[in-house]
Amino acid sequence: MTNGENDYERAQMSVIEDKALDGLTQSKSISGRRTKVESFQEGYVSEASRDISTLDIVSVGWSICNSWVGVMATLAFSLSNGGSPGLLYGLWFIFIMYGCVVYTLAELCRVYPSAGGQYHWTAVVAPKWCARLTSYTCGMINIFAWAALSSGVAIIVPQALLALVINYNPSYELQRLARAPHFQSSKAVWVTFVDLSGWNNKGIVFLIGLLTPGYMYAGIDGAIHLAEEALNAREAVTKALLSTWAIGFVTSFIAAVACMYSVQDFNAVATTKTGFPIFELWRQAMNSEAAATALLVFTLVAGLLATAGCQQTASRLTWSFALDSGLVASSKLSRINVRWQTPVWALCANGFVIFIIGCIYLGSSTAFSAFIGTGLILQLITFAFPAALLLLRGRPKRFLPHTRTFGLPSAFGWVANLFTVAFAVLCLIFYCFPPVRPVTASNMNYSPVVIGGMSIFMIVNWYTTSFAFFEALIEAGVKNCFVNLGSDHPSILEAMVKGQRELPDLFPKIITCPNEMVALSMADGYARMSGEAQCVIVHVDVGTLALAAAIHNAAMGRAPVLIFAGLSPYTIEGEALGSRTEFIHWIQDVPDQKQIMVRRALQLATSHPQGPSYLMGAREVMEETIEPYTINSAFWKPIAPAALPQEAVREIAEALIRASDPLVIVGFTGRNHTAVQSLVSLADTLRGLRVLDTGCSDMCFPADHPGWLGMKYGVDPAIENADVFLILDCDVPWINKLCKPKSAAKVFHLDVDPLKESMLLFYIDAQQRYRVDTQVALEQITEYLRGPLAKELTTVDFDRRAEALLQSHKERIRILDNRAKLSDQGNLTTDYVCSTLRKKLPQDTIFAVEAITNTIAVADQIRATLPGQWIHCGGGGLGWSGGGALGIKLAADAADALVLGKRKRFVVQIVGDGSYMFSVPSSVYWISVRYGIPVLTIVLNNLGWNAPRRSMLLVHPDGPASKATKGELNISFAPSPDYAGIAKAASNGEIFGARVVNPSEFEAALNGAVESLNRGISAVLDVAI
Repeated sequence: MTNGENDYERAQMSVIEDKALDGLTQSKSISGRRTKVESFQEGYVSEASRDISTLDIVSVGWSICNSWVGVMATLAFSLSNGGSPGLLYGLWFIFIMYGCVVYTLAELCRVYPSAGGQYHWTAVVAPKWCARLTSYTCGMINIFAWAALSSGVAIIVPQALLALVINYNPSYELQRLARAPHFQSSKAVWVTFVDLSGWNNKGIVFLIGLLTPGYMYAGIDGAIHLAEEALNAREAVTKALLSTWAIGFVTSFIAAVACMYSVQDFNAVATTKTGFPIFELWRQAMNSEAAATALLVFTLVAGLLATAGCQQTASRLTWSFALDSGLVASSKLSRINVRWQTPVWALCANGFVIFIIGCIYLGSSTAFSAFIGTGLILQLITFAFPAALLLLRGRPKRFLPHTRTFGLPSAFGWVANLFTVAFAVLCLIFYCFPPVRPVTASNMNYSPVVIGGMSIFMIVNWYTTSFAFFEALIEAGVKNCFVNLGSDHPSILEAMVKGQRELPDLFPKIITCPNEMVALSMADGYARMSGEAQCVIVHVDVGTLALAAAIHNAAMGRAPVLIFAGLSPYTIEGEALGSRTEFIHWIQDVPDQKQIMVRRALQLATSHPQGPSYLMGAREVMEETIEPYTINSAFWKPIAPAALPQEAVREIAEALIRASDPLVIVGFTGRNHTAVQSLVSLADTLRGLRVLDTGCSDMCFPADHPGWLGMKYGVDPAIENADVFLILDCDVPWINKLCKPKSAAKVFHLDVDPLKESMLLFYIDAQQRYRVDTQVALEQITEYLRGPLAKELTTVDFDRRAEALLQSHKERIRILDNRAKLSDQGNLTTDYVCSTLRKKLPQDTIFAVEAITNTIAVADQIRATLPGQWIHCGGGGLGWSGGGALGIKLAADAADALVLGKRKRFVVQIVGDGSYMFSVPSSVYWISVRYGIPVLTIVLNNLGWNAPRRSMLLVHPDGPASKATKGELNISFAPSPDYAGIAKAASNGEIFGARVVNPSEFEAALNGAVESLNRGISAVLDVAI
C-alpha cells in the first residue's frame, strides 16, 4: 500500500482526475505488485464499463438497504427488547449516529472514490508503518460483513415464502380488505417500555434492541463499492450515501409508527408460528389475510431486489480486494469477463459463500443468526477504521484537501468521526450481548465466536517473510525456482502453496530437483539461454556445499542466479514461530537483518560481470509476519551498458583499418544474443576481419561467415600472425607458453571485467583496456568506420582481403568435412557423430556441450550459426550439461511459446562419459519426465577420462606415464556402465535409450531419438567412439 512513500504522496496518488479516471483507485495494491490502473494497462483484468448513472447508483444504494424491510424483518427482536418506544427512539438514535457515519464516508468518497472503499481509505490515511496491516484487516472485515449481510438479506425471501405456506391452508377464502379493529394508544407506542429479555435494565435492553433499528442501514456502503463503474463517481456515490441515509429513515420511521399503532397483540407477533413476525403484524393491522399477503409479496419482491443489489456490490468489493491480492485465488477473483464486463469469478464466489451460510440455516437457526448478526458489527468496524485514523492524524489537509466539493465545518467533521468510532465500539459491545437471560445454549449470542473464527482466517491468510521473498521474485521477473527442500523451509512451503493457489499465472514455476548440482545447473542453463535471472533454493549449509561445482560454473560462466539457503532455527524454547521442533545438530549464526534483500541480490547477479548471488534466512526470520513494503523496480535495474569514450572509438577504428592482419578474439560475447549481429556487422564492414573464439562458451560468431576461424583453446596460428587484436569479453585469449602475439602487435581489450578481478593471476600486454558493454562498443566502432573512414574501406586492398578470406573459409570447411568421413575400419568418431547431428537435426537445434577433450571437434562439426545455439559449461565443475540442457530447454520453450505457431526447438546435450556420470543422471531424467522437458543426450563414450592424460602429457611428454594404459592411470571406466539404462531407470522406463557402436546403428538410433523428442520424451544415445 505504497509503504515506501510519504503520506502526502500516498494521499495524492488517490486524488484522481474526474474526467480521466474518476473512481479508479491508483493506490498501490496490498501486495505491492501493481496498481489497479497498471493492471488494466497490462491486460491482467479488463476495466468494467462505466455505465452507472447517478440515479442508477442512488437506486442501487437504496434498494440494497431497503431500510423499512430490514426493520420490519427483525421487528420481533425489538418488541422483546424495549417494545415500541425502544424501536421508535432507537430509529432516531441510529439515524443520528449513522448521520455521522455517512458524513465520514461521504467526505472520503468525495476525494477517493474506489471499489475498495473503507480498506482503500484506511491505506491512504494510515501511517506507512502500519498501512498494509490496517488496510488488510479492514478489507477482510468488510468482506466478512458483506457475506453476512448478503446472507441476511437473502434469507428474507425464503422466510417470507415459508410464512405464506405455513399461514395458508386448503380452506382459505378470499376476504375483503379491512382495517384494524382498534389502534394502540400513544402511551403504549411512545412511553410503555417493554422488557421481555430478563436483563431488568432499561439501558442495556435499549442498546441490545438497537439491532433492529440498525438494520435500517445494513449495507449503506453498497454504493461505495460500485464507484469504479459509476459515471462521475465522486458526485454519484456521495449523493447515494446521503439519499439512502435520509430515505431510509423516513420510510422506516413511517412504517414503524404505523405498525406500532396498528398492532393488536405484541405477544402473538413475537411468537407467531410463521416465523416471520411482520406478516402476523400486518394480518392484525389489516384484519385481512389477503392484505397481509399482498404486503408480504411486496416485501418479497423488495427482498429479491435487495439480494441482487447485495450480490452486485459484494462481488465488486471481493473483486477489488482480490485485485489487491488480499484473498485466496486472487488471480481468478480479480478477473473481469470481457464480454459481460462483470467480475464473474467474484460473483460466483460470493454466491457460493451465501449458499454455504444458507445451508447452516437448515441445520441450526442459532448458528445462522450468529453469522448474519455479525454483519452489522463488522460493517461498523470498517466505518470506524478510516474515521479513527483521521482523528489520530488530525484530519490533515493532505488527506482532506479544501478543494473537495463536499464537506461541513471542520468542527462537525471531528464530531462525526468521533461519534462514528464511539458508535462502532458501542455496537461491538452490546450487539454481542446475549438477547435474553438466563443464557442457554439455544439463546446464546454466538457472534463473538463467529468473529473469532473470521479472525483466525485473516491471520492464516496474512503475509510472512517467505511470501515477501517470492513476491520480490515475481516483481523481478523470475520465472522458475529450482528447489531442493529441507527442514529449514516450513514457511517457504507455506508460501509456495499460497502463491501457486492465489497467483498461478504470476508465481514462479517450482521445479523439484533431487540433487543440488542439477538444480543450479538448470538455473544456469535457463539464465544463459534467456538472459533472465533464476532462483535456486537449497537446504542450509549442506545444500550450499553440494552446490560448490555448480556455483563455480555459474560464476565463471557469468550466469545470473539467485541462490537461497535456509538456516537451522536459532531459538530453542519456542520463543519464535519456526523454532526448534525436531533434532538438528548445529545452530547456525543468527542473521541480524529482518528483510531479505532480494532485489539487491538480483541487481548484483544481473549486473555485469554477472554471476550468482547468495542469500540465507533462518526459519524464525522466514516465519516472521512483517510489514510488507513496495519497491520501485526502476530503482533496482542492473547497471546500464557502458560505452567507449569517443577518443577510444577513433583509436580502435583507425588501428583496425590500418592493420594488415586484424584479429578479433571472443570469449563469451555471444551471451548477449544481439551482440552477435553487432560483431557480424563489424566484420562485414571491415572486410578481411577474422574472428577466433578462444572461450568456447557461447556462439559468438556464425560458422557460415567467411571470417569464422572456429573455436580454439588459446592456440592458433592466427594469434601469432595478427598485428592488431580486438579482444572481446575473453578470459584466456591465448596461452603464452604455447602461442602469443608478436611483440609489435597492438592489443585493445574490451570487456565487462577487463581486470578479471576473480582471477589471482591475469595479464595481457594490451595498449588499452576498457570496461564496456561489447555490443555498444562494437556498434560505436562500426558506425565510425562507416562514417569518417568509409572511403578507405572501398580500396582494392580490401577487395583482395575479402576474396582471400572467402577462399580460406571454403578450404577450412573442406578440411573439416573430410575429418567427418568414416575411416576404413568404419569406427564411429566424434567428427562423424557431430557432423551427422548437424545434418539430421533441425537447423535451429540448440546444443548444450560438455565434451571436455572433444569440445573443439564437436564445435568444428556442429558449426553453430544462430545466437544461443551453442552453450558450453562456463567453468570446470563437471556435470553441468545434464541440468544445463533441461534449463536451456525450459527457456527455449518459453521463448518459442511467445511466437504463434512456432515449433519448439530441440535441445541436444553432447557430453563425455565422465561428465555424464558427474551430471547425476538419476536426478536429470526423473526431472525430465516429471516436468515434461524432453532433451536428447549424446554420450561420447571413450571408456574413461581423457583430460587427465592430456594434461599429464603437456607437463611430462616423455615420462613413464606417457606410455601407460588407462587402467594403469586409473582413468578407465571399463567395463562401461549402461548409460542409457541408467536414464531409463531414473525415468521409470519412459525415455528412449540405445547403445550404438557402428554408423548404421547410430543413424537408426538417431531416428528413434528424434521420434521420441517429437512425442515430448527424452532420449539417450550411448555412442562408443
